[in-house]
Amino acid sequence: PQYPALVPTITKAPVTDLHWLDRNDQNVIALTKKVGLDAGGFWVSSDGGKRWLDKTSQLNDSTPDTEVVEVAAVFSQASNPANVVVFGAGTWFWTSSDYGNTVAAKQTVTKWRGMSIKAYKNHPRQDSWLLVLVKRPDCRATDRAMMECPYDLLLTKDLFSGDPMWQNLTAAAQGKIAGFVDFDWGVNGCPTGDCAGMMGPPKEESIMATIYAKPGDYDQPWDPDVHFVGSDNWFTTFTTHVWCGNKFEMIGSSIYLAVSN
Repeated sequence: PQYPALVPTITKAPVTDLHWLDRNDQNVIALTKKVGLDAGGFWVSSDGGKRWLDKTSQLNDSTPDTEVVEVAAVFSQASNPANVVVFGAGTWFWTSSDYGNTVAAKQTVTKWRGMSIKAYKNHPRQDSWLLVLVKRPDCRATDRAMMECPYDLLLTKDLFSGDPMWQNLTAAAQGKIAGFVDFDWGVNGCPTGDCAGMMGPPKEESIMATIYAKPGDYDQPWDPDVHFVGSDNWFTTFTTHVWCGNKFEMIGSSIYLAVSN
């Protein structure tokens, strides 16, 4: 086949990631690497990558902070790919309804930082639901001499609304959970919807996680005080499935769990 000629675009730094947003492959976001004093760049294209616009300054100018913005992650809504959310490495994120061409800045609840996020998990069927595992903002380097920094599990069910609301699932547990270690949506362990077994077919709200109950319990990489649990109501209540279960992976309809011993 005959391919169109490529037109080069000069960026200040190497490209680290590309996000093809729509099914026609016309709207694309590119991220460039942070080099020296220059933060990572944010570029958009509306013609399949033939021409690019540098939107980095738009992110910088939209916040009152003097710190130069660095992009940590980009999300696009599957049902409406024009809706885009951009997480920075600091306490700001941006929402867009036009493929990232214009953005509105929002500050994270409790001022948690994008660079402190350990993992994100989109819901496989609810495209506005997102779980974020992030280090608690009040944890400092000196705290790590005594224990691992605690991580909270945060939930939004309206990521692409323009002003998403966030729920801290650690707080929802009302003192029964001190911190989260690992997590996943329960439906990822039941991709076909037919999951006869110990836990049965999970609800849309089902979350599997490894947690510890008391501050200071999680003080080593593999810890007998960390347990594998599940919840169907955002951890208002939860069930412990395996004691000492620390890390897990869902592959197909199987759950592989690593246990401390």
